[in-house]
Amino acid sequence: MMYIVFWALSLASCLLFVALAVRLVAHIPWRRYRIDLGVIAACIPLALITLANVFAAMMLYYRILPAWLSPYTLSWTIAYIAGAVLIIWRARILCKTEAGAAPPARFWPLARIFSTFGVALFAAASTLWLMDIAVRSELGAMQTNAVALMLSLAQPWVPPERNAATHYNKAFALLPHYKTLRSWFFENRVEEPAFDAASPEVATFLQQHRTSIELLHRGASMPDCYLGETCDEPWSSARNLRMYALSANLLSIEARALAKNGDWQAAFRSVGHIRNMAEHMARNPGVISIVFATGVDFTALATLEHILALHSGVLPNEWLADIQREEYFRAGAVRSWRFDEAAFIHSLATMPTHITLDGHSWVWAPCHGRLGTSLWRIFLYRPDILAYRPMKRKALDFFSKPIYEVRDEIEHFDAFHKDKWRGLISHIAMSNVDYAWVADAEARHRLASLAVAVKQYEGEHGHYPASPEELVPVFISMVPADPYDGKPLKMVAADGGIVLYSIGRDFEDNGGVFSMSGFGVIREDVTYCLGGAYQARRLQPSIESMKKFYEHPHKPPRAK
Repeated sequence: MMYIVFWALSLASCLLFVALAVRLVAHIPWRRYRIDLGVIAACIPLALITLANVFAAMMLYYRILPAWLSPYTLSWTIAYIAGAVLIIWRARILCKTEAGAAPPARFWPLARIFSTFGVALFAAASTLWLMDIAVRSELGAMQTNAVALMLSLAQPWVPPERNAATHYNKAFALLPHYKTLRSWFFENRVEEPAFDAASPEVATFLQQHRTSIELLHRGASMPDCYLGETCDEPWSSARNLRMYALSANLLSIEARALAKNGDWQAAFRSVGHIRNMAEHMARNPGVISIVFATGVDFTALATLEHILALHSGVLPNEWLADIQREEYFRAGAVRSWRFDEAAFIHSLATMPTHITLDGHSWVWAPCHGRLGTSLWRIFLYRPDILAYRPMKRKALDFFSKPIYEVRDEIEHFDAFHKDKWRGLISHIAMSNVDYAWVADAEARHRLASLAVAVKQYEGEHGHYPASPEELVPVFISMVPADPYDGKPLKMVAADGGIVLYSIGRDFEDNGGVFSMSGFGVIREDVTYCLGGAYQARRLQPSIESMKKFYEHPHKPPRAK
């Protein structure tokens, strides 16, 4: 109802503005100037509503809520054009008059038009103000609930002397600048299995950063970690997460160097500390934290795969004390997804003009000032939030269940919302959501646990088991389930070694065949290789990749 009232009052105000302008220019004796000034006055509101029509048409094209905005502005435009043409025609300012005669508009009551225009303008502004108050009250209640949810999900405060982040931050301060360290890792291809961690250059590099490495070990060995994220700055830790990822690479290099030199216990300890670091990061609420934590955990598991492939003989249990971890990915994803929903609503309920994230300032409101912010809040933000929250809750339900149980629902959900009207926030935040990354992380985690059991079996029996079931119950209590189908993980002998695998995102058993497609996204089986399979499927392709890289060097990717 208030939107209809504002429509009528704003239209009346603009038409009275045109009438007032026509009344004033009617005193000008030259017809040409009367026409020019009258048309200019009529075009001022028309230019503003034209911009609104263009914006509404774009929203209509991309099916962005509210769906009624385009008809709302278009009907207002048609009514305004008709009214302005009628006023100008009745004023006769466009017509030729006899010598000494004045246009009829000259005799219109100026005081009455001016006072009526002022009343209409005041009524339109008051209506807009009341609409804004109503929306802000509703958003304020949402913001209060969001803050309560964020506080319930936030990390408990940890004193500095017991906080692992204190040591991490000291290590980050001693390390080179992010871009410098990242460039060194890129140029030396440290993520490649063929990277020579025992080279003199790497030994010098590790010695240069020995103090930072010791601080990282000290922090990773502590049970508690508080990264300091607050409700006022829910993404404040994002700028440090990339340093955690690079520090994980640093510990990975150290672990591989120790393994090359035969210090297996210290190598496994470094891998365990990388996993501790990932777990510390995962405790921080927010999707960006759990995503970075998953990446750091992947670095640990890739390093563990490399070390297990090099090791021969018995694996004492004390070496593996820091390696084994409980799964935290799904619970962390659910918690982070809920926290991000609350943080998003909390941040946008006050509708700032700028949002600062990771050191960058992003313009959010379509125009600056209170009027632009109020219009955005009244016409766009409220229906957007009402559409965003149910979609977020449904996605949360997908993350809380195994992907093979909700696979069909996800496909239906994506297909249904692809052509459905969504808000701008929903369009940005809910587009291309990867529901399988939790299953990827769980698959790698379970494959690593199974690989450790296989190596222990090999160390005692001198050969690999014929099937994963032979590991039960001595080396493992049960064969881990594949997160993609709920069945036990699979094992196949290949290339003189063993390939452990999950069926992966295509939900098809490809016999342990692994490939990458598009931006490094896994399209086939998730694999973990041991023995000769590691040499054939990891090391040899890596040697060829590094050879091509150094023959045709590339610039490091630009930091975003």
